[in-house]
Amino acid sequence: PLHVGVEREQLALAVVRGVVLVAEAGREQLPVGAVGAGLGDPAAGREHALHESVAVPEAREEMILGPDLGHAGRGDLGHLGLVAGDDGERLAIGRKQDGVGSVFAAAVVPTTFAAAFAGALMGMALLTKIQAVLIPIPVVVWSLWRWRSKAILPLAIWGGVTAVVFFAGWPYLWYDTWKHLLEYLGRTTNRATLQAWYFGQKYPDKQVPWHYPFVILLCSLPIATAIGLLLRCRIRQFAPDEQLLLAASLFPLIVFAVPGVPVYDGNRLFLICFPGLILLAARGWAASLAGYSSKLLQPRITTISTGLALVLLPLPWTMQPFALNQYSLLCGGNYGASALGLEAGYWGDALNAQFWRQVPENSTLLVAPVSHQFQLSSLETMVPLISQKKIHLKPWLYEDSREPLPCRLLLIHRLADLRPELAQSRPERPEILSIRCSGTTLARLVEVSPAPN
Repeated sequence: PLHVGVEREQLALAVVRGVVLVAEAGREQLPVGAVGAGLGDPAAGREHALHESVAVPEAREEMILGPDLGHAGRGDLGHLGLVAGDDGERLAIGRKQDGVGSVFAAAVVPTTFAAAFAGALMGMALLTKIQAVLIPIPVVVWSLWRWRSKAILPLAIWGGVTAVVFFAGWPYLWYDTWKHLLEYLGRTTNRATLQAWYFGQKYPDKQVPWHYPFVILLCSLPIATAIGLLLRCRIRQFAPDEQLLLAASLFPLIVFAVPGVPVYDGNRLFLICFPGLILLAARGWAASLAGYSSKLLQPRITTISTGLALVLLPLPWTMQPFALNQYSLLCGGNYGASALGLEAGYWGDALNAQFWRQVPENSTLLVAPVSHQFQLSSLETMVPLISQKKIHLKPWLYEDSREPLPCRLLLIHRLADLRPELAQSRPERPEILSIRCSGTTLARLVEVSPAPN
C-alpha cells in the first residue's frame, strides 16, 4: 500500500526489459538450456546471480523490488510475464536460489570458488527471509545422491561461507551471538496462534488441513506458469539442474503439509517455491516456441510476438494496486476463490493512499480485526498520510467497546479474524467507503450508530 507508485514504475521497467530480452531471444534463437536464469550454463547462471542478487528490507513484506534494467541478461526470460504480483522477497530469494542451483547442478563437482560463491548467495538469502532455511536440505540430499563423497567438501565450504555471510550481515549477532540467535529462533517459532481461512472455515495455524499449501499454490499460480509447466512435462525428461529446481520447489510444500506445522497467510510462507516453478515453466514455453517457430517461414517474428504476448497479457493483473489479492484463473479468479471460501486478502493493501485521502482529517477510526499488538502502530508509522491528516486508529473492542456513538469503524476483510456478523453489510451500519478487487471486498469504512430504544 505504501509503494504503489514504485510498483508501477518497476513493473513498467520489467515490461521494457522483457521486450529487449524477447527481441534478443528471437534474434539469436536461444537453445532451451539457455533459458531460465542460465541454469543450463553454470557460468551464465553464476554471472546472472552475481549481477542480480539483491537484499530486500523486511519493513514491508509485499514491497516490490524491481529488476535492474542495466544488468539484463537473456536468461532472465523465465522471470518475465509468468507471475502476477511478484514481491521483493520472492525475487530476492529466487535470484539467490538460481545462483545456488547453477553451482550444484553443474556437470562436475563444484570448485572451491563456486561453492564459496554459492555460500555467499545462501547467506544473503537467509538475511532476506527465514524461509530460505528450506533451500539447503534438497541441495544437500541431491548433491550427495549425485556425487556421493565428492560432494562433502563443496557442501562444507558452502555451509561455512553461508554462516560467515549471515553473521557478518547481521550486526545483532556480533555480541551475545548464541543468546541473540536463540532469541530470534524463539520469536520465529514460539509465536501467538494465527488463524487461517480455508474453504469457508477458520482453522488455527497448526490444525490447517495437510492439502492447504498445494491447493493455495494452484489457486495462486498464474495461468501462464501453469501452462508452461505442462509444456515442460510434455517435452522430455528433466535435466539435472531441473531436477534440483523441482526438488527445491516441492520441498517447502511437503514441509508445510506435515501435520502440526503452522501454516497461515496464504502462500506467503512458501513463496520460495515460485522461482523454480517459474524457471521450469519458462523452459517449457521456450522449448515449445522453438519447436513451433522452426516450422514457420518467419521464426523470428513468431518468437518475438509470442514472447511479447507472455509479457503483456498479465499486465491487467500486475499493473493495479491490488495485484497481491488476485487469485489465478485456475480457480476462476477472485470470483471463483470467493465461491470456494478462500481468504479475501491477507496483506491489508486495500488501505493505500487512495483510501486514506478519502478519510477526513482529525478522524478517529476504530479498527477490526486487530490481529496483533503492533498492527495499528506499524500502520501509523509506515503510512505518512495517516499522521499528516492526524487520523487516530484505535482497536474495536466489540461488545466491550466504550467508544461514544456514533463512530466510524474500519473493517479489514481478513476473514480468518473478522467476525462473521461484521463481514456482511447491514442497514444499521451504512458504508462510507468500500474497497473491492474483482468483486471481492477488501476493506470497508462504516458508520456505527447507537441502537434505537
